[in-house]
Order: sequence, then structure tokens, then C-alpha cells
Amino acid sequence: MTKKYFDKMLSMQEILRLCIDKEKDLIEFYTQAHNHARTVEEDKMFKALIEDSHQHIVTLEKQLSEIKAQQETDKALSYDVY
Repeated sequence: MTKKYFDKMLSMQEILRLCIDKEKDLIEFYTQAHNHARTVEEDKMFKALIEDSHQHIVTLEKQLSEIKAQQETDKALSYDVY
């Protein structure tokens, strides 16, 4: 499953966006599973998984933002100022 994404060269930004999309898919899946929880333990587990995925998205978006900021800095520094 993972190999198909890496058969072609992906930038780190593309990889992070892909990871964010996958986390969003997981949140949807865990939410559906949570709606079918039969025990308190299952309820807690799916709530925790949903929260973990939300935190993963925050972390991934932060990293993506940092890469974009660095690219802007690199671009600005590469202009000929003379």
C-alpha cells in the first residue's frame, strides 16, 4: 500500500499533505467506529484515537508551515540585491 506513493519522487510537502489527508481519513473512520462502540473501553479507545489523529494533524501542519516559511526565506535570499 505504501509503496505506490513512493514509486515516484514526492517532495516533503507532498508527503506531509498526504499524511494529513490520511489522518483526516482516520478521524472519519474512528468516528464511525466510535459510533458503534459497545463498551466504555471501546468508547474511550476511539475517542483517544480521534484525539491522537487531531494532534498528528497539528504536528504535520506545523512542519508543513515551517517548510513553506524556509522556502520563502530561501527564495528571498536568492534574489540578486545589487
